Amino acid sequence: MIKEFYDYIIYGAGYKGIILAEKLSERGAEVLLLNRYGFPGGDITEALDLIAPAESEHPFLKKIKIYPSGFFYEGKDKIILNPEAVKILLLKRIIDSKLDTLFHIHPWKIESSPDFFHVSIAAREGNRIINSKALIDTSSESELIKPVLPARDENFSHSLNLLINKQNMNGNIQLLKEYSPVPLTGSLLFLSTELKNRNNLNIDPEHEAIKTIRDKSLESGFTIYLLPLKSKRIRKTEPAASISMKDIFQLTDTDFLTTDFLSQDRQIESLIRGLNGNV
Repeated sequence: MIKEFYDYIIYGAGYKGIILAEKLSERGAEVLLLNRYGFPGGDITEALDLIAPAESEHPFLKKIKIYPSGFFYEGKDKIILNPEAVKILLLKRIIDSKLDTLFHIHPWKIESSPDFFHVSIAAREGNRIINSKALIDTSSESELIKPVLPARDENFSHSLNLLINKQNMNGNIQLLKEYSPVPLTGSLLFLSTELKNRNNLNIDPEHEAIKTIRDKSLESGFTIYLLPLKSKRIRKTEPAASISMKDIFQLTDTDFLTTDFLSQDRQIESLIRGLNGNV
């Protein structure tokens, strides 16, 4: 049952958000984990950020490897993760840790009083308000803190991660060579690229880069299966927040296109050290 008051609300049920929620709960804090979609995984499952460093000996990466078809591809320089394996393994962690969670939600307003933030969320069951002493946003699009940080004077990065089906096994893969396509199991290819310094969070499906990849795929005799888009705000100047930011924290991506669990662990530990007075 969801409580009325929490020590921490964490937004984003990716690896960072789940591990952070676990660690804070283990320290005795009351934690609520929020997520936009009905499944965990963050950018791995939502935006197909499937590339991980091959040299990593991270424990979670090892669990993915031994999971059936956990890796789509394993090479000398990179690994392509299976997002379904990541989703299932993270869901198991949430269940085993008995975390309080609310999925399928959208935070749309944050107000504050001397002791609490009051977060208004839209959920399938309707609108509700949840109170928390601190807020932590682990999403790449700043979904939780967006209501108090109005978008202005900023640029955006967009990642394009594509799964392409080689329907024609004799198709000309050389036409896509500039995007460094990675052959996966069966007839699938994986492509990943980034568009920088766009001044709109929402990218047009008819954007030149998307059209180029689509046209070259068709010319090669291939079909695009999935083309999710991920965006990241790059603020040139930090806009004035509408409320105090003292107990609002954000864990941003250190690498936009690569999933590095070791790097994420370092971010988590650094944040917890900064919170030690509160937990």
